[in-house]
Amino acid sequence: MGRPASTDPKGDELRELILAAASQDYAENGFHGSSVAHILAISGVSRPTFYRYFQNRREALDIIIGRANDMLGEIVARKIEGVEDLEGVVHAAIDAYFEWARLCGPMVGPIYQEIGDAASPAHEHRSRIVAELADLFETTLVSLGRPPQDPLLYEALLHVVEQTGHAAFWPEMKSSREISRRREIISRILIASLSHI
Repeated sequence: MGRPASTDPKGDELRELILAAASQDYAENGFHGSSVAHILAISGVSRPTFYRYFQNRREALDIIIGRANDMLGEIVARKIEGVEDLEGVVHAAIDAYFEWARLCGPMVGPIYQEIGDAASPAHEHRSRIVAELADLFETTLVSLGRPPQDPLLYEALLHVVEQTGHAAFWPEMKSSREISRRREIISRILIASLSHI
């Protein structure tokens, strides 16, 4: 009889196991508090195995933070596609952010906290996604007959969404009532700002 097939993860499955552990470490400790040792303890893999897939912890964290930002862009684009009025676009974009935050869970905390930290991958990825979202909103609103705007306007409004929205999920998820309250405040600010352009 042959040896039974191994059920241990290998290849891409093992790589994803390590990335899942990196996500947990990052959510709990942020970029500066995370470490290869933490990732090894969470994943149960050996140090040589980790370094077979990643050069260092930064590479692993860069991947998971990049994925999170890509997911935000994808959800926003999907939600606002086909919406034909300003308020609808605003509400769809807010829905997208809150859906994304639920999917990311506690990772939204360090991602938001580190957007101004040039040492963290969150800073670079945030700059990229803000530029992409500004382009998306500009294209969408111009198609609805709105005049072109300074991209800084969209960046400022995204700050409002991030500042008010991330705290609904971090350091712990707030009540449904509090989440609705934060959504309403964001909506009022965005609609008031964009209605006058």
